[in-house]
Amino acid sequence: MKRFCSILLVVVLLFTANFALADYVKVALRSDLNVRKEASYKGEVIGHLFRNDEVTVKERLKTGWTKIAYDGGTAYVRSSFLSKTKLSGGQGKDAFPTLKHGSKVAAVQTLQRNLNTIMDTELEITGVFDDDTKAAVMKFQKKYGLTQDGIVGKKTWKKIIELR
Repeated sequence: MKRFCSILLVVVLLFTANFALADYVKVALRSDLNVRKEASYKGEVIGHLFRNDEVTVKERLKTGWTKIAYDGGTAYVRSSFLSKTKLSGGQGKDAFPTLKHGSKVAAVQTLQRNLNTIMDTELEITGVFDDDTKAAVMKFQKKYGLTQDGIVGKKTWKKIIELR
């Protein structure tokens, strides 16, 4: 019965995932999502996305797969597992939470990936806002003329999104 419900959920998502091609989307499932090298379930798994991670969409394919920016290159995820987000209000408020030293949420992994890409840093993707992450955030904030407080709020998220 559990397997049937899982299959039914995927089928429902396939038919209801009707988001327009957006620049920023987030993973909509409660479980982890594999990121693949090719647009196929047979494609090599090259990473994972977690609930509320944001990704940049490059192209939505007719095959039900979406090409995304991932770790400085491109990768593929099933389109049905993505939902449109906004930076302010509604989903966006939850998708881009305020992060500070000590935060331990999936959005910290998104932050760490983005800082690695934008700032050419080598942060370990841990999901923990540690001293190294805070230092990278402050360096980012200084470079882009933001308040250097080491806190990732609305203005810092907005600049990150503009640059990724």
